[in-house]
Amino acid sequence: MISVAVVGTGGLGSRHVLNFASVQDCRVRRVFDLDPQAASRAATPVGAEVAASLEECLADDIAAVVVVTPTPDHPAPCLAAAAAGKHIFCEKPLARTLDQGRQIVDAARQAGVKLMVGHVVRYFPAYLTAHQYIKEGRLGQVGMARMSRINVLPASPWYGDYAKSGGALHDLAIHDLDWLVWTFGLPVRLFARNLADRLPALDYGLVSLRFAGGEIAHVEGSWADAGGFRTAFDLAGSGGLLRHDSTSWPTLVAQKRGGAGAAPLSLPAAPAHKSPYVIEAEQFIAAIREDRPPPISGEEALRTLTVSLACLQSAETGQVLELQGDTYVPASEGE
Repeated sequence: MISVAVVGTGGLGSRHVLNFASVQDCRVRRVFDLDPQAASRAATPVGAEVAASLEECLADDIAAVVVVTPTPDHPAPCLAAAAAGKHIFCEKPLARTLDQGRQIVDAARQAGVKLMVGHVVRYFPAYLTAHQYIKEGRLGQVGMARMSRINVLPASPWYGDYAKSGGALHDLAIHDLDWLVWTFGLPVRLFARNLADRLPALDYGLVSLRFAGGEIAHVEGSWADAGGFRTAFDLAGSGGLLRHDSTSWPTLVAQKRGGAGAAPLSLPAAPAHKSPYVIEAEQFIAAIREDRPPPISGEEALRTLTVSLACLQSAETGQVLELQGDTYVPASEGE
């Protein structure tokens, strides 16, 4: 039985408590939050203890720590867990700054513990199926990706503080940026704009990216909606079009090129009838049990973090950025 401690019960924290408690061979033994009442509400349904301090989550009877604090607070529990030899599951984004992200990844590597980051969209059926469809060559040569993620501003006050959350681009659109990096690699050039400086409570971000294979992507993330959460994408290739819209049914369709009046083709949902959040918890526990690398490693999350923070840099400076080595710098004039 693998015992875990969950640190942070706001937002997704309570969901992670329930998800990890549902995983076979896993027990949520301890829950910690700066608000003891919040910790108690999350711990009681699964029979977990309420920890009085972070240190109690690093005791010998704990094998892994699940970090679900606000983004800028990720380093402290992650670094402490690594120092104590505990495996780490950290919610996305990995960190608010690149230095913080590197510290977390380096600490886990040096301690020899597993680090997985919660880029859960990889497990959502439409996104997983689209990734596989492209990797199998069924869409042909991909030319364009247009991705959208729309929501209202989350209730916790720190989300509206750009210095802490990074706004809609860093906290919300990072899901789509991660999917693009997972599917096409690091973009070689990008440009972004947002509203964080003028309307932080209604933040909207838009990014244009170009990849080494020639693919062009447009990503929008918004907290300016007045309704509910929704996602969409169009992926166009030489072999056809993949279209996802979370507000329609079926949510994912494929249309082949070459054939007049070709009807959209509904794609099979994958994986079947299980919460993606449960799947990522299962994958993390399986990586510990089987002593194998986690499927979404700290190194992968650091690559996505590099792209997301470059988008913020572009939005803040108005500059087009290009990839040099593993970092982004202002693009050369005339290019």
